[in-house]
Amino acid sequence: MKRNRGRVVLFAAIGLAVLLAVGIAVIYLLYGEPDTGRTRPANVPASARWYGGQDGGNWIDCFAASDSANHFACTIYDDYQGSLIYKGMFALKGAHTAVSELKDLLAFYDGESIHLKDRRRMVPEGIPSKPSNVPPTAIWDTEKNWIDCELVKDSINQFHCTVYFFTDGDVVCDGVFTLEGKSTSLDELKRLVGSYTGTYILLKDGRRMIAKSERHQEQR
Repeated sequence: MKRNRGRVVLFAAIGLAVLLAVGIAVIYLLYGEPDTGRTRPANVPASARWYGGQDGGNWIDCFAASDSANHFACTIYDDYQGSLIYKGMFALKGAHTAVSELKDLLAFYDGESIHLKDRRRMVPEGIPSKPSNVPPTAIWDTEKNWIDCELVKDSINQFHCTVYFFTDGDVVCDGVFTLEGKSTSLDELKRLVGSYTGTYILLKDGRRMIAKSERHQEQR
């Protein structure tokens, strides 16, 4: 009886060791090893680490945001060129995590959230930093664009608008838009801007700004 118990314990220990080894291998395959074999682009700061997997990743640099628990200011850079992908505030749910712990827990950026190895996620919070080539008058919309409009001279409800992509400020669309419905001033329009759909600009009151003439790039 004792011999059988000993065998059970031995087999259980071997099984646990195998599972642990497989788990480590899976984590390595999924998330890679930070910075290993990666050449850091010149514009990526030394404090940033590389996170990702066998199919690529990003350089991520995070700092604690003031005294707020689990709130971090993060900058995300392109894998090879080091170009800016995103810069803004992120919130982490769950147990309190210091920034020193966080840097060892980060796994990858999926284009919106930053995933951790313990399956938690950091989600963007608030409005990201405005790219330097986007004018200060541009407004953040709900579809991750910056929109800048000005009234066409001697017109009613016709506006020249430029839509910029939120991360790098590239021009998504530029042209003259006609606003449906009642006469609306530029100041009022800026309070009402909702989102650029790829075809028209939707206002918060349900009206649309239809492109009269425009040039645009493919919506990302």
